[in-house]
Amino acid sequence: MKPATLSKSRSKVALECPRKLTYLGDKRYASTLDDDEFLEALPDEGLQVGALAKLMHPEGVGVTARSVEEQVGRR
Repeated sequence: MKPATLSKSRSKVALECPRKLTYLGDKRYASTLDDDEFLEALPDEGLQVGALAKLMHPEGVGVTARSVEEQVGRR
């Protein structure tokens, strides 16, 4: 078995959970979520919900801030 190098992305995984680094290189534990159509469609559905909300409440206020503090107006 060829030793794996510790790349930037692999070190990030190791910091998150050292055990994940063990399973990352083993094809027996490959993720089955990569080809999940449902997970791929979620971002599009979120955009559709936002467009529908704008149609239902045109007087509403759009929230573009990323942090909760900015979203509710706290600073």
